[in-house]
Amino acid sequence: MWTCRFCNKEFDFDTNEHGKKGGHAKHCLSNPNYEINKEKMKLSVEVSKKTREINKANGKVYGHNHTEEQRKHLSEKRKEYLRNNPDAHVWKRATKFKSGPCEYLKSYLKENNIEFEEEVSISHDRFFSIDILIPSKNLILEVNGNQHYNSDGSLSDYYKERHEYLLMKGFNVIEIHYSKVYNKEEIFSIIQNVKEQSIILPFRMKEKIMPKYGTKEKYLDARRVLAEEKEIENIEKVRNSDIDFTKYGWSTQVALLINKGKISNYMKKYLPDIYEIAFKRKH
Repeated sequence: MWTCRFCNKEFDFDTNEHGKKGGHAKHCLSNPNYEINKEKMKLSVEVSKKTREINKANGKVYGHNHTEEQRKHLSEKRKEYLRNNPDAHVWKRATKFKSGPCEYLKSYLKENNIEFEEEVSISHDRFFSIDILIPSKNLILEVNGNQHYNSDGSLSDYYKERHEYLLMKGFNVIEIHYSKVYNKEEIFSIIQNVKEQSIILPFRMKEKIMPKYGTKEKYLDARRVLAEEKEIENIEKVRNSDIDFTKYGWSTQVALLINKGKISNYMKKYLPDIYEIAFKRKH
């Protein structure tokens, strides 16, 4: 369970289909730094765009334009190298990114005394590793992110082909969307009673909400209005208070009144007219 410190929204990892908080706190409309974070994101995108334009104008090309024959040759050479140097593969590096949901599942298996192997290469022909192998059940568990799926929730072509390859090798394979990992009872039941050779756990892709508002700007405006509606009570408290905003100490009084921090940012966002009075007093 995780609770946002700004809006008090709760994220329950056991029941939440999407299973994680993502960047909610940073982009929460109740975050006093919301507008600052938004501007930083815009600036970052603009800088990246201008950098690409400058590089393109200067003739800088990213990547290489190999022919199909060259690609095939490079692929064979890479396979030969990895075959002779298996520990050199990216999946064997100590710096390899570790998936939080996958590590969560591994810890759960350990707690239940289920023996498993991790990051296993199961073929000399294909140079990928599988997340978890439970030898006693000849069972492979793959913990997948959204990039593994199409918009309808089915596996994308590459991962579907890889899934079928593992089946051909004689393994039982369970494909688990990362959000399902936190449903302990379901996962444990499937592992203990695995009968089907291939299981792709269904999950619901996050619905796109932009079409409802037409544009991203309108969507953000709607979210801002919603956040302001939640703050109506506090806004009224401040407006109806007897706090003198022309004198020092007003921010402390407001903080005590509405029980919030970073009052300067809060006032700038929700009560700009009053903030302007206090700002003029400073100057």
